[in-house]
Amino acid sequence: MQASFPDLKTRVLAFIVKAGAEGVTRTQIMQRFQTRTKALDLLLAPLLIEQKIKQVQDTKRWGLGRPAMRFYAAGVELELTPAKKPATPILPFGAPPTRSSTCQTCGVAIPLPEVGRPHVFCSEACRKAARDGEGLPTLQDLLRRATDPRTRARVGLALVLADLSIRGFQVAIDLFGATTRLLVHDGVGSTFLDVFVLSDSGSFPGIEDYESVALVYRDGRIVYAGRQPLVPTDA
Repeated sequence: MQASFPDLKTRVLAFIVKAGAEGVTRTQIMQRFQTRTKALDLLLAPLLIEQKIKQVQDTKRWGLGRPAMRFYAAGVELELTPAKKPATPILPFGAPPTRSSTCQTCGVAIPLPEVGRPHVFCSEACRKAARDGEGLPTLQDLLRRATDPRTRARVGLALVLADLSIRGFQVAIDLFGATTRLLVHDGVGSTFLDVFVLSDSGSFPGIEDYESVALVYRDGRIVYAGRQPLVPTDA
């Protein structure tokens, strides 16, 4: 039987109090009590108004993405000093670069092991943060956050711009303009490239009338199409 609102409110408060100085995120509370976002807001609002809990933006973690909000019991003393970003290692002149992978949570370089698979996280804290949904954002995360069609179009343009720049193209673009067309130069000539982001209906407009288009999917994949695709499909 589903718990009543007062009972669930008491259990949520006890969960936050038990966390102590570590605090808990919204994701942790939702996973623990299987609640939806709106229901969680209704549970937390009276606790915040009654000053039984407090919410603080997590400044101890650095990296890309918006810092998570953590909830603490009212009497918990917090250390709010931001953590320092690890220093970039400087190799002696002439020394070969260290082979490394990248931590999926904070982005710091991790030396590759002699045998076995590359490390995914640099520490147990980063592993826990990723499990709680606080890791570095993926391309899919960026597109998911862009709920407004105009914002989504700008994000799509930025992704295509990055992809073409990596491939060696020169691109003219105005990210804050009203157009979804890029002027692309490949070292020989220039061509116009239209950019389309997958719509809410799950489809792209008809592309058979376009000379060259870039199709951006919700997971960040980019496919170049049209009568004269700028990049071959198998590239």
